[in-house]
Amino acid sequence: MKNILLINVFGEDRPGVTSAITEVLSRYDISLLDIGQAVIHDQLSLAILAAVPSQVNIDLVTDEVKSCLLIIGVGGFCPTRRKIQTANLHGKISNPL
Repeated sequence: MKNILLINVFGEDRPGVTSAITEVLSRYDISLLDIGQAVIHDQLSLAILAAVPSQVNIDLVTDEVKSCLLIIGVGGFCPTRRKIQTANLHGKISNPL
């Protein structure tokens, strides 16, 4: 099984936010499944859906992402997680709406 992590980031837009988050995720061999963002009047709303290998401590990952966002100065961070079977994951990705 893989853990699915949805990272929601919001706050004032700053250079390097996406880069900082994905750099943390890459250290743990985490796969990006989807990413979306909007910037409205300099306010960022960013969502990253990621597949976390089962052997990775997901709490450690979210703590590290939160720390890097605090350094950058982005205040809002809301992680959501759940476990799904890999077979379901592939089915959801390969069956577009």
